[in-house]
Amino acid sequence: PDIFQNILAAGHSIGNHTYNHLNGWQVSTTDYLENIEKCDHIFEKYNVKTDFFRPPYGRLKPRQRRQLKNRKVVMWDVLSKDYDKALQPETILPKCIQASSAGTIIVFHDNEKALRNLKEVLPNYLKFFKNQGFQFDSL
Repeated sequence: PDIFQNILAAGHSIGNHTYNHLNGWQVSTTDYLENIEKCDHIFEKYNVKTDFFRPPYGRLKPRQRRQLKNRKVVMWDVLSKDYDKALQPETILPKCIQASSAGTIIVFHDNEKALRNLKEVLPNYLKFFKNQGFQFDSL
């Protein structure tokens, strides 16, 4: 809860990502939508409403997508793979930079598995593009 409040206080956009990080291709549409609603109920406890939804693994069945027509489904075009412990920051950073351009939505992860790579790659990624004159905005 403290981290969530800090994210909101810093002015970041938030979005639903399901309650249990479900892969839409592996569960029924009913279970998927119920899991999204469960996440919405957590947001309600904090008086937060969002229309943004990012499907875990980028996977949605067509029926699930249709059921989410009132939401802004956000996909990404660059996946940092910061969660892959076999990859080193020195490998991840140049690949992310090369794959990025104006308007890129890049995924970094804020979990223990990604922490080592995230702590090194994300600040350097942001610094590189800031030095190139890019600006960063919330959705």
